[in-house]
Amino acid sequence: MKKHVVAARGWSVRLSIAGVALGLLAGCSSFGKQEKTFEEDLPEYRADLPDADWAAISTRLPPLPDMKNLITVESGMVQTSFTYGVDPNSLRIDPGRIVRFTLVSVSDMGATNISYEAIRCGMREVRNIAIARPDQGWQRAYNDTWRPIESANRTAVQNVLFKGVLCAGGGPASMSLDVLRQRLKYWRQHAYGVEARDNQ
Repeated sequence: MKKHVVAARGWSVRLSIAGVALGLLAGCSSFGKQEKTFEEDLPEYRADLPDADWAAISTRLPPLPDMKNLITVESGMVQTSFTYGVDPNSLRIDPGRIVRFTLVSVSDMGATNISYEAIRCGMREVRNIAIARPDQGWQRAYNDTWRPIESANRTAVQNVLFKGVLCAGGGPASMSLDVLRQRLKYWRQHAYGVEARDNQ
């Protein structure tokens, strides 16, 4: 009789262990399915990641800017042959403490360059994502890698935008696009460490 009881208990233990094992496997399987629903696995989200490739970003490019809506931002140069404008409607705040924008550069000879750029506020880096011409669509930039914003370079308009206008405290100056547009509009009040000219 004791042998039968021991045998029964042995089978009971084995069945309990098997049940636990099956539960763990089911949990792992369920977790694997949950991973596939994470936002970063979705194509529309990957376009917003810091190092998204051209195939992803090209689907999320803004419309070409309306020149009448540009906000003029001056670089730190006393004399320059370029006028710079930022399209406020192109501003985006993306993961990785990134702010994206369309920059228009017009030379005194009338040559116009349009670029879609990104500033990674926490890393003090800038990236040229795409370029365009007024009569053409967006094209991939030749050099679309991240590069440092040199703190000593007071002439770059990107440096002006980085220092207090679009970025502040290692991240976007605000998580509200409306606030960023206001900061851009009144950029002289927010830019710091840059000798901005006041031609008024």
